[in-house]
Amino acid sequence: MTPLPARQDWEEAMHNEAESAPDPDWAEQTERAAERLRILGGFGQSAAAFAALAAVQVLGVHFLTSTPPDWLWQVVMGLTGPLAFALTWRGLAPIPVGSAAIVYFPAAEAIRTALHALLPEQVLGSSGLETMSVAVLVILALCGAGLAFNLQSSRAHLKGRLT
Repeated sequence: MTPLPARQDWEEAMHNEAESAPDPDWAEQTERAAERLRILGGFGQSAAAFAALAAVQVLGVHFLTSTPPDWLWQVVMGLTGPLAFALTWRGLAPIPVGSAAIVYFPAAEAIRTALHALLPEQVLGSSGLETMSVAVLVILALCGAGLAFNLQSSRAHLKGRLT
Protein backbone atom coordinates (compact mmCIF):
# COMPACT_ATOMS: atom_id res chain seq x y z
CA MET A 1 0.00 0.00 0.00
CA THR A 2 1.50 3.33 -1.05
CA PRO A 3 1.22 6.31 1.28
CA LEU A 4 -0.94 9.26 0.32
CA PRO A 5 0.96 12.25 -1.05
CA ALA A 6 1.37 15.30 1.14
CA ARG A 7 -1.16 18.12 1.03
CA GLN A 8 1.29 20.31 -0.88
CA ASP A 9 1.62 17.62 -3.54
CA TRP A 10 -2.16 17.53 -3.96
CA GLU A 11 -2.31 21.29 -4.17
CA GLU A 12 0.51 21.44 -6.74
CA ALA A 13 -1.14 18.71 -8.81
CA MET A 14 -4.42 20.63 -8.77
CA HIS A 15 -2.70 23.84 -9.91
CA ASN A 16 -0.93 21.93 -12.70
CA GLU A 17 -4.22 20.40 -13.78
CA ALA A 18 -5.88 23.83 -13.83
CA GLU A 19 -3.07 25.26 -15.99
CA SER A 20 -3.35 22.47 -18.54
CA ALA A 21 -7.16 22.18 -18.61
CA PRO A 22 -8.67 23.11 -21.98
CA ASP A 23 -11.98 24.10 -20.38
CA PRO A 24 -11.77 27.48 -18.57
CA ASP A 25 -14.64 26.59 -16.24
CA TRP A 26 -12.91 23.35 -15.23
CA ALA A 27 -9.66 25.26 -14.65
CA GLU A 28 -11.40 27.84 -12.46
CA GLN A 29 -13.14 25.18 -10.36
CA THR A 30 -9.85 23.30 -9.92
CA GLU A 31 -8.09 26.51 -8.79
CA ARG A 32 -10.85 27.15 -6.26
CA ALA A 33 -10.56 23.60 -4.93
CA ALA A 34 -6.79 24.03 -4.57
CA GLU A 35 -7.34 27.26 -2.63
CA ARG A 36 -9.86 25.58 -0.31
CA LEU A 37 -7.36 22.78 0.30
CA ARG A 38 -4.68 25.37 1.17
CA ILE A 39 -7.03 27.17 3.56
CA LEU A 40 -8.12 23.98 5.34
CA GLY A 41 -4.50 22.95 5.76
CA GLY A 42 -3.77 26.35 7.28
CA PHE A 43 -6.56 25.88 9.81
CA GLY A 44 -5.22 22.47 10.85
CA GLN A 45 -1.67 23.70 11.35
CA SER A 46 -2.87 26.75 13.25
CA ALA A 47 -5.20 24.70 15.42
CA ALA A 48 -2.28 22.44 16.35
CA ALA A 49 -0.21 25.49 17.32
CA PHE A 50 -2.97 26.90 19.53
CA ALA A 51 -3.55 23.47 21.08
CA ALA A 52 0.18 23.33 21.89
CA LEU A 53 -0.09 26.75 23.54
CA ALA A 54 -2.98 25.42 25.63
CA ALA A 55 -0.97 22.33 26.57
CA VAL A 56 1.95 24.43 27.76
CA GLN A 57 -0.40 26.62 29.80
CA VAL A 58 -2.28 23.74 31.46
CA LEU A 59 0.79 21.61 32.13
CA GLY A 60 2.71 24.62 33.40
CA VAL A 61 -0.04 25.52 35.86
CA HIS A 62 -0.44 21.90 36.95
CA PHE A 63 3.21 21.07 37.52
CA LEU A 64 4.69 24.45 38.48
CA THR A 65 2.06 26.02 40.69
CA SER A 66 -0.93 24.80 42.61
CA THR A 67 -3.09 27.76 41.59
CA PRO A 68 -2.97 29.75 38.36
CA PRO A 69 -1.03 33.01 38.72
CA ASP A 70 -2.87 36.29 38.33
CA TRP A 71 -0.90 37.15 35.20
CA LEU A 72 -1.75 33.93 33.33
CA TRP A 73 -4.49 35.47 31.21
CA GLN A 74 -2.22 38.37 30.19
CA VAL A 75 0.50 35.92 29.10
CA VAL A 76 -1.94 33.85 27.03
CA MET A 77 -3.28 37.01 25.40
CA GLY A 78 0.25 38.28 24.84
CA LEU A 79 1.29 35.07 23.08
CA THR A 80 -1.82 34.72 20.91
CA GLY A 81 -1.16 37.67 18.60
CA PRO A 82 2.52 36.88 17.96
CA LEU A 83 1.72 33.19 17.38
CA ALA A 84 -0.90 34.12 14.78
CA PHE A 85 1.52 36.63 13.25
CA ALA A 86 4.24 33.97 12.92
CA LEU A 87 1.87 31.42 11.39
CA THR A 88 0.61 33.92 8.82
CA TRP A 89 4.12 35.16 8.10
CA ARG A 90 5.01 31.54 7.29
CA GLY A 91 2.44 31.65 4.50
CA LEU A 92 -0.82 30.44 6.03
CA ALA A 93 -4.02 32.30 5.22
CA PRO A 94 -4.94 34.87 7.92
CA ILE A 95 -8.62 33.95 8.41
CA PRO A 96 -7.98 30.25 9.18
CA VAL A 97 -5.08 31.22 11.45
CA GLY A 98 -7.19 33.69 13.41
CA SER A 99 -10.22 31.44 13.64
CA ALA A 100 -8.09 28.49 14.79
CA ALA A 101 -7.55 30.30 18.10
CA ILE A 102 -10.96 28.98 19.11
CA VAL A 103 -9.30 25.56 19.54
CA TYR A 104 -7.35 26.86 22.54
CA PHE A 105 -10.14 26.40 25.09
CA PRO A 106 -11.34 22.89 24.15
CA ALA A 107 -7.71 21.75 23.91
CA ALA A 108 -6.93 23.14 27.36
CA GLU A 109 -9.93 21.41 28.91
CA ALA A 110 -9.16 18.14 27.09
CA ILE A 111 -5.59 18.21 28.41
CA ARG A 112 -6.85 18.99 31.90
CA THR A 113 -9.26 16.04 31.68
CA ALA A 114 -6.50 13.74 30.42
CA LEU A 115 -4.28 14.83 33.32
CA HIS A 116 -7.05 13.99 35.74
CA ALA A 117 -7.49 10.57 34.12
CA LEU A 118 -3.75 9.85 34.21
CA LEU A 119 -3.20 11.19 37.73
CA PRO A 120 -6.48 10.52 39.59
CA GLU A 121 -4.86 10.58 43.02
CA GLN A 122 -3.75 14.18 42.60
CA VAL A 123 -6.14 16.99 43.27
CA LEU A 124 -6.66 18.76 39.99
CA GLY A 125 -6.55 22.49 40.55
CA SER A 126 -8.06 25.17 38.43
CA SER A 127 -6.82 25.51 34.88
CA GLY A 128 -7.10 29.28 35.03
CA LEU A 129 -9.57 29.33 32.15
CA GLU A 130 -12.66 30.37 34.07
CA THR A 131 -12.20 34.08 33.44
CA MET A 132 -10.97 33.83 29.88
CA SER A 133 -12.99 34.82 26.87
CA VAL A 134 -12.94 32.97 23.56
CA ALA A 135 -13.77 36.13 21.64
CA VAL A 136 -10.72 37.95 22.99
CA LEU A 137 -8.31 35.25 21.82
CA VAL A 138 -9.92 34.99 18.39
CA ILE A 139 -9.82 38.77 17.93
CA LEU A 140 -6.18 38.96 19.03
CA ALA A 141 -5.28 36.10 16.69
CA LEU A 142 -7.12 37.72 13.78
CA CYS A 143 -5.32 41.01 14.47
CA GLY A 144 -1.92 39.32 14.57
CA ALA A 145 -2.65 37.34 11.40
CA GLY A 146 -4.03 40.42 9.64
CA LEU A 147 -0.98 42.47 10.56
CA ALA A 148 1.38 39.84 9.12
CA PHE A 149 -0.72 39.56 5.97
CA ASN A 150 -0.81 43.34 5.48
CA LEU A 151 2.93 43.68 6.06
CA GLN A 152 3.64 40.96 3.51
CA SER A 153 1.23 42.51 1.01
CA SER A 154 2.67 46.00 1.40
CA ARG A 155 6.21 44.65 1.18
CA ALA A 156 5.36 42.80 -2.03
CA HIS A 157 3.64 45.91 -3.38
CA LEU A 158 6.68 48.06 -2.61
CA LYS A 159 9.01 45.49 -4.15
CA GLY A 160 6.92 45.55 -7.33
CA ARG A 161 7.10 49.37 -7.47
CA LEU A 162 10.85 49.49 -7.01
CA THR A 163 11.68 47.01 -9.75
